[in-house]
Amino acid sequence: MSDAVVWGFLLLVLVPLAGALLVRAAPRRAADTIAIATALVVAVVAVWMVAAYGIRGASLPLGGLAVVDRVLAHPVALFGFRLDALASLVLLANALIGVACVIYASAYVGPKNREIPASDDRRSFYFWLLLFVGAMSGLVTSATLLQLFLFWEITTLCSWALIGYYQEEHGALAAAYKAFLMTGGGSLALLASVIILLAVTGSVDFGALAQLSAGGRAGLATVLCVLLFVGAWAKSGQVPFHTWLPDAMVAPSPVSAYLHAASMVNAGAYLLLRVVTASGATGPGTGLPSGAVTLALVMGVLTLVVAVAQFSYQTDLKRLLALSTIAGLSYVFIGAALGAAGSPLAAQGGALHILAHGAGKGLLFLAAGTLSYACGTRRIADLSGVLRRQPVAAVGFLVGALTVTGVPPFAGFWSKFTLISGAVQLGGTGVLVAVVLLLESVFAFAWFLWVGHRVFLGTPSPAVEASSPPSRAMDLALILLMVLCLAVPLAGLPLASAIGLGPGR
Repeated sequence: MSDAVVWGFLLLVLVPLAGALLVRAAPRRAADTIAIATALVVAVVAVWMVAAYGIRGASLPLGGLAVVDRVLAHPVALFGFRLDALASLVLLANALIGVACVIYASAYVGPKNREIPASDDRRSFYFWLLLFVGAMSGLVTSATLLQLFLFWEITTLCSWALIGYYQEEHGALAAAYKAFLMTGGGSLALLASVIILLAVTGSVDFGALAQLSAGGRAGLATVLCVLLFVGAWAKSGQVPFHTWLPDAMVAPSPVSAYLHAASMVNAGAYLLLRVVTASGATGPGTGLPSGAVTLALVMGVLTLVVAVAQFSYQTDLKRLLALSTIAGLSYVFIGAALGAAGSPLAAQGGALHILAHGAGKGLLFLAAGTLSYACGTRRIADLSGVLRRQPVAAVGFLVGALTVTGVPPFAGFWSKFTLISGAVQLGGTGVLVAVVLLLESVFAFAWFLWVGHRVFLGTPSPAVEASSPPSRAMDLALILLMVLCLAVPLAGLPLASAIGLGPGR
């Protein structure tokens, strides 16, 4: 193990933590500079680590605890860091979208925001956002379920603080506590799964569930899988825990963008993919129990249908995007389930979709935030003719919509194409799932096209006519994510193709 690997893992976690503490103690005028510099350093380190070790892999074992070793009568690896192709895709989403959100927030959070004017003292905001970035970096590079859970809980705390950042805004604190309770309840189920797994198998490795199936204990493995799924569903806003996510739209738009595109809601999907890829395809004595895999697939499809069915009566642009996030992440859950059923290609598509969907969805939320910042509203009925007054936001929304609905050459096309191809390869049920995914893509494209036409074309509405000029920092963040929507396949496809199924993958 080289010193570069050690320093890389440490910097991914410690730099944002140090930046969070520094920005909290710094003078108000220095907060923006410190926060942006911290996010840029994390992004540079993340890109370097992925370029150097994303495909060939790197790990940093940290051992365990003596008391656990004595109880179980053998050494147990409880902590450590690991970077591989799957972790690299989520790490890039966290770091690159994180930079855009920090830059955007430097202009958005403040007294010039026409929808929700706030203090220009952003130190508390940056503290929680940078801590969030560090926690997600630690989560996706964790080598064990236990360490992942520790960082998992830090992201829960950060999301609570940021969703309720506008404390005086109606519903903000209620939405923050709702998110905390629903995701926290899921965390208890995940913790129970980890503890029982450790007690029974003596391991908290991501592939430990498959060991139970191989040992003839498929019933217990199924129960633990369901507990783990509950944690993942709650974290990612999947049915039946989906209601907290639209309510969380009272958060500042850069928080919504980071939450939906780069951080916490991705964590549940990543967890399922990580367990599936470590366990391998389901079969006699191998992989996850077939009943658990079927449940994961059914719930993924159900979530997709429930979310899309609510598109047509949304009047709030951000709530529409929140439902689109629920649907978008269901693709990842479906890809993971199809991977467990025997399609590595579907799992690769699901993994790539985390980054592709993140780039597009982050762009959509920041574009919507620009409208609320400049026009004082995000109600679809109150917005029209935005293209004339906010051209960068209008183009950004279009690019984001084309990305998340899967239109070539944008990133979402490549992830959806890979996932749907994997579903078709399975035949039978896989073909039916592919048809559902294609129908969703067509409907979502049509609906976003209607919303885009309604909001961005035509004669400017009174709210748009009176809008304030765009901010350079906000436009810069939008441009960065537009570039990312096109660039994701260049780095993402080689990484996704390196993802396999089975122990050591």
